[in-house]
Amino acid sequence: MINDAYIQIQGHLAKSGYFQEVLIGEPVSVRPENGHSAAIWTIGVRIPATTCTKAIRVYDTKIRLYARAFQRDSKQVELGLADAVFRTTSELLGEFDLGGHVREIDIGGMYGAPLRALWGYENLDNSVYRICDLDMGIIIASVNETSMAR
Repeated sequence: MINDAYIQIQGHLAKSGYFQEVLIGEPVSVRPENGHSAAIWTIGVRIPATTCTKAIRVYDTKIRLYARAFQRDSKQVELGLADAVFRTTSELLGEFDLGGHVREIDIGGMYGAPLRALWGYENLDNSVYRICDLDMGIIIASVNETSMAR
């Protein structure tokens, strides 16, 4: 069920032309020497609410944006990554279908924490990257559930 959402997000980010590489899954290396890369993966699954007939499932998802830290001066890296964060969050707020059984991205934190961006550094494959993690919940609609009491 979450697969459709990840594939849709990957496609939207790839079509933006802003990323040289958009991966599904946590990478052990990223290719671009210049520019930006992105990766999407699940960090957890929660059921924050139930009704008599269904459970609300939230897939806690990370989209990590990468820029090689020392490929150019730090100002360019920082401003470029800030722009990538802006473009990505704008895309996520857009009106596009995530496919399958996805209800919505929990941008405002209706079922937990709202979308947030955390900045840092990551060492991958002997290279240092400036990163920004976009953490968010993706709400999945229940499928074929008739009773929580079984």
